Amino acid sequence: MTSRTPARVGSALVLTGLLAAPMGVAPAGAAEHAAGRIAASDGTCTSTKLTGDKPIRSKAGKKLGTAQMFTATRGGDLGFCVRITPIKPLRKVTTQALLPHQTFFADGQPSSHGLIGGSGLWRHPFLVTGSDVGTGYSMKATARLVVPGGPSGTAKLEGTLP
Repeated sequence: MTSRTPARVGSALVLTGLLAAPMGVAPAGAAEHAAGRIAASDGTCTSTKLTGDKPIRSKAGKKLGTAQMFTATRGGDLGFCVRITPIKPLRKVTTQALLPHQTFFADGQPSSHGLIGGSGLWRHPFLVTGSDVGTGYSMKATARLVVPGGPSGTAKLEGTLP
């Protein structure tokens, strides 16, 4: 171990902490659902689908999972929710789900962009809500799955809030 190793590990932890900010709950069993439930004011996915299931595929074409976009709410705010589900062999804490995304005003002009995700966060929906998102806004996102030392793949998602 070199003297630089702790700094790199610390930086990685800080970066992971910045990227890893999931909100909401995964549609799991009742016990998991109750244990992981976050107050409605923190944000939830609705049942309104903005896209169908999109396969997340590696460059070689292997299916690694699926992604789907829904509407979301947080308090009185409307927004986007993306659920990323890896295939069963990849459902591990170390599997990373990332969501680079960009939102657009109703007139098509860019409004914001960001990246959320991290290791094991595929278990929770990714929410993009707030007072700067509303009816007529759209979002383009790339759902990405990365297995450290293994495959990675992407799926493009695009939806408009009703």
